[in-house]
Amino acid sequence: MTEALNTFAKIVRQLDPQKRENLSGDIAIVTSALAAPATDVMRQCGDDFWGECKQFPKGDWRYEVGSNDTVLGYWDWVVHQAEANEVPLKSLTAPKKTETNRPRLR
Repeated sequence: MTEALNTFAKIVRQLDPQKRENLSGDIAIVTSALAAPATDVMRQCGDDFWGECKQFPKGDWRYEVGSNDTVLGYWDWVVHQAEANEVPLKSLTAPKKTETNRPRLR
C-alpha cells in the first residue's frame, strides 16, 4: 500500500499549487483510504486522533507539509516514515505526557 501512496504523492506534487489547493479535501480522502495502517498506529500511540508518535513528531510532519514535501495526513505520514526508515510499525509509541506539544485544556 505504501507504493500506492508514494505514487499518488508524486502525482499530486506534479500538480500546480492552485490545483493542489482545490483538491486538498479529495487528496485527504484518497490517502486515508489507501493508508488503513494509520488507524492502527494511531491507536497504538495513545488512541487519540490529535495525539502524536514519539518517533516521528508532528513538528517534522508540519515542516514537510509547509515545504510541500507531503500531502499526507499526520498518521498516514507516520506510517510512511516508519516504512521508509525500516522502523517496525509495532514499535511506534506515544510520547510521555510531559513530552507532548499538545496544549492543555483547563
